[in-house]
Amino acid sequence: MKKIRIIILFLVLIIAGGYFYLRYSYLKVPSYKPDNAKVATPLDLRPSLIAKLQQLVEDGSNGLYRLSIGQITPDLIASTLEITDATLTPDYNSLERLDKNRQAPDDVFKIKVHRIKITGIGITDLLHKDRIDVKNIVINSPDIEVFHKLKSYNESSRIKNDTISIYHRIEKIMKSVSIATVDINNGKVTDHNESQKNTTKVFNHIDIGIKSILIDSSTQFDNNRFFFAKVADISCKDYAITTPDSLYDFKIGRILVSGEKHTMSALDVSLKPHGGRSEFQKHLHFRKEMFTATFPKVSLTGNDWWSLMHRDRLIASNANVEGGSFLIYLDKTLSSTPTIKKANFPDQVLMKLPMPVSIARMKVNDVTLNYEEYDPKIERSGVATFSKTNVLITNVTNMRSKIKANSKTLLTGKTMFMSSVPMNAKIEFDLAHVNEGAFSASVHVDQTTNDILNPICEPMALFTLRTGTLKEGTAHVTGNNEGAACDVSILYNDLRITPFKDKVDKNGNLKKKGLTSAIANTFIIKKNNPGENSEIRQPRYTTQRDHHGNFFNFVWTSILTGILKTVGIPVKFGVKKA
Repeated sequence: MKKIRIIILFLVLIIAGGYFYLRYSYLKVPSYKPDNAKVATPLDLRPSLIAKLQQLVEDGSNGLYRLSIGQITPDLIASTLEITDATLTPDYNSLERLDKNRQAPDDVFKIKVHRIKITGIGITDLLHKDRIDVKNIVINSPDIEVFHKLKSYNESSRIKNDTISIYHRIEKIMKSVSIATVDINNGKVTDHNESQKNTTKVFNHIDIGIKSILIDSSTQFDNNRFFFAKVADISCKDYAITTPDSLYDFKIGRILVSGEKHTMSALDVSLKPHGGRSEFQKHLHFRKEMFTATFPKVSLTGNDWWSLMHRDRLIASNANVEGGSFLIYLDKTLSSTPTIKKANFPDQVLMKLPMPVSIARMKVNDVTLNYEEYDPKIERSGVATFSKTNVLITNVTNMRSKIKANSKTLLTGKTMFMSSVPMNAKIEFDLAHVNEGAFSASVHVDQTTNDILNPICEPMALFTLRTGTLKEGTAHVTGNNEGAACDVSILYNDLRITPFKDKVDKNGNLKKKGLTSAIANTFIIKKNNPGENSEIRQPRYTTQRDHHGNFFNFVWTSILTGILKTVGIPVKFGVKKA
């Protein structure tokens, strides 16, 4: 019995000693005084713990942040610590001071958390103030606001690894932090990009799982870790925004990020006109293409997802688009814009983006591309379909350093034209002469027949192929902003056409040009290529660009000119302005 009393007395002395050390030594802070007005007993450490945490936050952030805690519940026996109603807010006077001293960060946070539970933090962790070893941290329903504004004086530090700056910030007060797992459930992030207008983004239903966090001198240069963690997985659901011009709704069903693998995937991606086609047209004053896209999966590897979220830069070694469809729709009811558009080629548009972009390889796999054109005079549309489209694009960039190393962006692709005819294309953009719009394009199409071509020839070109078989077609176009040099070879036989007026009869059928058809087929159209003397007609010519159209319209009209020259139809009757 005496031994038991001695053991109990010894434990009491240890606990009492630990308490007085905690309260009057370790938990004693210079700036924050514990609020002991509501302590339950003299042994209540909660006010002192809150004051200590507040001091650590202020010191660790160089005075930028203030911490408020509604309640803290330590359980030293169970080695747990629970915090409820915690908020982290910036001190704007300190932020102004840091900015004047060129020390302010690019990102400032406001954080509200209802509940945080820390498991595996014992009295040893509290006694050794420069080392923390925690088993698990669970954070439920955090509400985080990020205010992002790039500071020019931080440009050099952004190039460095994030772990270096973070470690140097905490090493004065903490030599080592080890956390086995961190779980963040059902969070919300609101991202305000103060460098640009109308760029607030909201991410809902965020879940984050982080494992094996170690912050010490041994990991500060470890590039294999993501914010000091060996494993970091982030996901969010139901991301949606309306574009600043109110023309489109952009949605992502789910976003998945793997930090340590530097990968990012977006599932169920869609871009749709806000309110549908009719609503889209109401916002326009002049003719403009409308885009609709749906992709089951878009993924990036070798990327910096944090910079991408802030639109600072899009850097990736690979991008992949898996399946889906992309539709371009043009309603010709409105007139063309009087504005002359010169610098609207794809590479020129890329150069105008407000953020650096560099994607080494971009693959598009099994995507369906459709181009639909509606003509109000005949009240019908023509749809050109390109199914099972596979495209590889290399060196997609607007960064001068990348262009200096490689000035060519190359696109190669294969598709099934009208879902039945093999077709391949190659396009090269010369980024060293992007202002001039220098490019080259080659297209090859295999054998096709009139019944395949008529669904687009009738509504889009106002003629039908009564008979005819295209054996093979090849075109080469080299051009720039002003015009192009072209070389076209179209092999066909038994060609007969019927031209239409741009009017319909009472039954909605296109009206035929009977006399024109007879004259054309008898005297103008060359029915075969090669002709009777076996000579192949391969016209080489130049075209001038109609600046109302886009890049693909320019390439198509250049090729169409060669087709008309081969067939024998005067170009002025076959090529119409965009």
